[in-house]
Amino acid sequence: MMKRHAVQRFSGPLTLCAALAFGGAAAAAEEPNSYAVAALVVQEITVVTYESTVGSRLDRNCEPHIPILDDHFDRLATELSIGVIRDTLPTAVVQPMSFRDTAPFANPDALLPDQGLKPLLEAVQAQSLPKDTHYVVLISKFRSDARLKVSSGTIGSGKLTGLGFYIDADKQMKRTDTGEPGRGFVSPFAYVTVSLIDLRTGTVVRFVTATESEARANVGPNTTLNPWDATTAEQKLRALDNRLGRALRSAIPRVIAPA
Repeated sequence: MMKRHAVQRFSGPLTLCAALAFGGAAAAAEEPNSYAVAALVVQEITVVTYESTVGSRLDRNCEPHIPILDDHFDRLATELSIGVIRDTLPTAVVQPMSFRDTAPFANPDALLPDQGLKPLLEAVQAQSLPKDTHYVVLISKFRSDARLKVSSGTIGSGKLTGLGFYIDADKQMKRTDTGEPGRGFVSPFAYVTVSLIDLRTGTVVRFVTATESEARANVGPNTTLNPWDATTAEQKLRALDNRLGRALRSAIPRVIAPA
């Protein structure tokens, strides 16, 4: 939020020392903005498997949810966001925050700022916030159409939410660099909303949604495997970390930019 300062006029010229002293006093009076960053991206990972329904124009995807027992992704999201804010606004005071109760944030659709500000504000204001916090940067799940990136555009059907993987075991694919054919693909995805909340005015200043994905064709010696089984657990974790990082590096500078 930009602060307006009255311009004081002087009848005579200022010496260099006086001008510098005046400028220093004005700068000292400028209070740096303080931010608390909280992430509620992942309490579970969604593994969406495409299933085409014969004789119907509808695609019915299987969406099992895998509970996450630790806070790896939310901690990563918070740390990445704090780093981006400090890089973008070097004078800002930034600190992490946690939530006593995450239940109000379980439904991403109900907390989108354009669906009504009151539930989002009440959920944040009910938490224990760091002292003197001006803004809260809240990273939460976003739900939208499956648009999984490939070299020619996007593929996929149905809806995606938060963090997870989309699997299509039957789609005919091809490596863009070698032309090698394959069958099926898996795509890690990160669908997030980043909201900037002004606690002093009780308003959502702005919000940005970001979606990141990367469809990986099932080609080579693992073609006979289900695309899900063609990568290790460690590779899957790194892929999700990467998509989440790209989404936040895209969204955070836009959401904290001065109006």
